[in-house]
Amino acid sequence: ENTASVGDVAQQDGAVVESKLQVLTIEKEQFSFDFRRTIAFMLYGGCYQGMSLHFIYNDVFHRLFGPNRAVQKVLLSQLVMAPLLTLPVAYLFKGLVYGKTPRGAMEDYWIGLTQKALLFSFWKLWVPIQFLIFTVIPVHLRIPFSSFFSFCWTVLLSRISNS
Repeated sequence: ENTASVGDVAQQDGAVVESKLQVLTIEKEQFSFDFRRTIAFMLYGGCYQGMSLHFIYNDVFHRLFGPNRAVQKVLLSQLVMAPLLTLPVAYLFKGLVYGKTPRGAMEDYWIGLTQKALLFSFWKLWVPIQFLIFTVIPVHLRIPFSSFFSFCWTVLLSRISNS
């Protein structure tokens, strides 16, 4: 007979709930929140990716290249700014929060470049995004658009720099 009593259903539901609670407990144990790392990336996001990039993208690049010439803007950003300014600044902010010297932070950056393919990971995300920024996105929306992808990049950078 294929009938189930309320007790059978409750027992099955209880097993499912217990199983889900065990999974949640395991996931909670695997999750850790690093307050210092969060502060480092908030500083980087606010000070560099927000304020500085607004000035660089909307003022400096406009003066250098005019309203068009997206290829030149992306090349300058990716081949000069990324390895010499953007990424080192991220590592400097993180080093500052963790009490490292600037030299120690730059040593971590060098490890990211040479052993963790940091720059290639950066280019995979930012080259296409910047082509969109400099060709399709209106000037007044560039930083908000960039900020969304900056958040994604910051999560990836956090994983790379802490692996």
